[in-house]
Amino acid sequence: MRSVSDHDVGVQSSSYSALDHDEDLDPLISHENAVNGDSDSTAASGIQPGVQNMEAVAMAWTTGALVFAYVMIWLTYFVEGTLSGTLGILTPYVTSSFALHSFTPTVGILSSVVGGVTNLSLAKVLDVFGRPQGYLFCILLATVGLIMMTSCHSVQAFAAAQVLQTVGNNGIQYSLNVFVADTSSLRNRGLMQAIVISPNLITCWLAGPISSAFLNGPGWRWAFGMFTLLVPSITLPLFNLLLNNQSKARKLGLIPHRHDHCDRSALQSFLHYCRQFDAAGLILLSTGIALLLLPFNLYALRGWNSTLVVEMIAVGSVFMIGSLHFICHVIQQFLVLE
Repeated sequence: MRSVSDHDVGVQSSSYSALDHDEDLDPLISHENAVNGDSDSTAASGIQPGVQNMEAVAMAWTTGALVFAYVMIWLTYFVEGTLSGTLGILTPYVTSSFALHSFTPTVGILSSVVGGVTNLSLAKVLDVFGRPQGYLFCILLATVGLIMMTSCHSVQAFAAAQVLQTVGNNGIQYSLNVFVADTSSLRNRGLMQAIVISPNLITCWLAGPISSAFLNGPGWRWAFGMFTLLVPSITLPLFNLLLNNQSKARKLGLIPHRHDHCDRSALQSFLHYCRQFDAAGLILLSTGIALLLLPFNLYALRGWNSTLVVEMIAVGSVFMIGSLHFICHVIQQFLVLE
């Protein structure tokens, strides 16, 4: 395979403006104009701080740092893929150990639905606070979920732990996808994405033997305990690299200092971040999707005549209607990009 060079793992001047002529532009010139320009025009453009920081950090990457980052991403996908497969195999044994095997699909459905809708909020965390901060937040969620799995004493506790772990696991992989998009050129992005997810060709064969070894040996708790150590050990080096490069870009003057937050009160800061996050729309949309999808999967346990199922569908529909303004705003942004 051809060695990775600065041209292969290039950076675009904007993560979300993937035009055909972008690769012919000099990113240093465009970035210098962005930094030296009026800060008010930057704010007026609607680009959020996390996106601006990543565009600046892209200028500070070296070839060696990028190679190390992609190696760590490959290893992270390897560990996360093995964990997902092992968790799917061990979940029926966990519920059976509490004499509640019928709750196996319920646990999986709950974690899948919640883990899916939280990607909307995670995307805003990455854009508002930055890539390293969002990545660390996902690592903490996944680690806390694995710790809870290791020490749980009921199906309810295991379900809550699996929700946290799924949210964190999905968030880690989503953050890595965003990182690949930020640090690869449009021409080579598909190749880089294929390389980093290639561990799935291996991990699908490892989950079975690993699960059997723990079930026939120390037990399923030790399997989760092993991943409790592996996940932070394999993900934190990349976080440290992202943080160091962000600090390097700040020292080089690539990241402009923002002093507007110093003039805001606590209430003003809260309202500011609510607007940045589109908090009302995200809460309504995420809650509405979860409440609408869960009843269609859980009706087998309670039936369509259950009051809980009917109430969840009704409340979810109301929340979805309330989030129409947010959905229209997102669609309008896509139309502007086109």
